[in-house]
Amino acid sequence: MSTIVKLSDLSLTKLNNAEFTYFAGQVISYIDAATVEALHVDAATFAGFKGNHGKLVDIVDQSRAAEETAKIGEADKQEDDLLSFLFATVKGACSHPIAAKREAAQAVYAVMKPYTGVQSLPQRQQVQTVDGLVLDLEKEATAAHLTTLGLASEVETLKSLNAEYGSLIASRADSQQANPVESAKPIRKEMYGQYDELVSTAWAFSVATPSDALSGFVASVNKLIADTNTAYNQRMAQRKKEEEGTE
Repeated sequence: MSTIVKLSDLSLTKLNNAEFTYFAGQVISYIDAATVEALHVDAATFAGFKGNHGKLVDIVDQSRAAEETAKIGEADKQEDDLLSFLFATVKGACSHPIAAKREAAQAVYAVMKPYTGVQSLPQRQQVQTVDGLVLDLEKEATAAHLTTLGLASEVETLKSLNAEYGSLIASRADSQQANPVESAKPIRKEMYGQYDELVSTAWAFSVATPSDALSGFVASVNKLIADTNTAYNQRMAQRKKEEEGTE
């Protein structure tokens, strides 16, 4: 008499959206590989589960877009601070007691003056305008004056910062266009029931009418559950460690 393999326990509600989305995606791949016919699961339930998983993938991507927004804020502040420093430094050097530096500052300030207030422009417009400023500052004559003032590295940093800033804005726009803003809670709640029906049906048939497909599916799900619990516990332990470090 063969030993009955039980399904392992996993509290789906404890998983964050990324963890649950990955878990559900793996279950889908196992069912696709075994086929709904071999597992005796309802095709409509499986289709609904897959559809909901697709929605969750969009929501997880949208969460990443929110993270990009925070990074954009950081990049914006860094760029604004550097621009303010450059404008203030060059303007101040226009009255430098050393003639070579004074003349260099006056020449650079004449190039920069039309860009005054660039920090207050809308994000995309700021990126485009700073691109223009950098191009003007990189022209041979102006670049030589910047070297005289010791500001060449600051302009190079501004160029890099602005490229990163623009990339983040573009990436966020792509995410927002591709992914609708939608609450994950009702989707996940529906998926819990669908998941339970799918795996419970397959497990019941693995007991009643065993087959390689059914046994393989149950083994894969149990391994996935074990791995998911391990990863979750590691994440929680790391979070606790970080929280204790801030006390």
